[in-house]
Amino acid sequence: MVNNDGNHIDYFELIPRYLSGNAGNHEVQLLEDWVLASEENKRQFLAFRQAWLLSGVGINHKSFDIDAEWLRLKKNITPENAGKIRQLQVKPKYSIGNFTRYAAAIIIILISSIGIYNYFIKPQTTSLLSQNSIKTNQLPDGSIVTLNQNSALRYPEMKDTKDRKVELEGEAFFDVTRDTNRSFIVSIDNITVEVLGTEFYIDARKDQGQITVIVRSGSVSVKSDSEKIILGPNESGTYDKDSGILLKSENKDLNYLAWNTGILIFEKTDLERVVHDLNRKFKSNIRIDNPQLQSCQITATFENKSLESIIKIIEKL
Repeated sequence: MVNNDGNHIDYFELIPRYLSGNAGNHEVQLLEDWVLASEENKRQFLAFRQAWLLSGVGINHKSFDIDAEWLRLKKNITPENAGKIRQLQVKPKYSIGNFTRYAAAIIIILISSIGIYNYFIKPQTTSLLSQNSIKTNQLPDGSIVTLNQNSALRYPEMKDTKDRKVELEGEAFFDVTRDTNRSFIVSIDNITVEVLGTEFYIDARKDQGQITVIVRSGSVSVKSDSEKIILGPNESGTYDKDSGILLKSENKDLNYLAWNTGILIFEKTDLERVVHDLNRKFKSNIRIDNPQLQSCQITATFENKSLESIIKIIEKL
């Protein structure tokens, strides 16, 4: 990488100088700016730091014996990855400058081996973000998740894990690949939703007073700290954030997936509910100024219509 002065900076040589306390003030600032510049830079720095701590090279560096330390490290390497590691040939005496280069070389070798990286470093968490658009993603287990706007999903590696765990913020529809040996678990605030394979929707928006789970097919377990309910097709579960009460009921919300399908259906629906559904789909803030209009009933179907078009049609009904 090149800095603002046009000079090349090798951050992978700068990191061990920083960790050993041999970096100057200017070098410290350069490295810290680089780490904060992106999540990938931060991940690489933390991986180096973890390998540095595990190798013990940051302890008593003046009497550090690289050959002896390398032999000690080899004992922690899994047999299947031992063949991927090559020896470093170094002289027994060296300066601090050489020390940092040797330490960096050891760390690079450790991290460059996929097997050792997975052995020493915890699995990375993947984040799926949807800001101004709806996004559909396939998870490592084959499940499909569709995130509404301003929603996020985080999950660690799912390979060879007891369960398939994800964390949700916002709204999402899940089509979970069935696996009778591993549950699919969604964590939201104070509740968890557990399934083996099914289709369901979760509304966990921060600005709402409750969390809603609606099942389209299969069955879903919803658990809070003190309660548990089982939901079947076309059933809904609601968790009140203030009281902690978890309730089960028949789903009467025809438009819970309108944000994804683009279709809004109203059958003798109170205008108050119509406005609620429009605000949810279009992320709008429509209000009814006249309370007497809240109970006015609307019957109509809107398919891929803009908010402005729908409002004009409702005004004429």
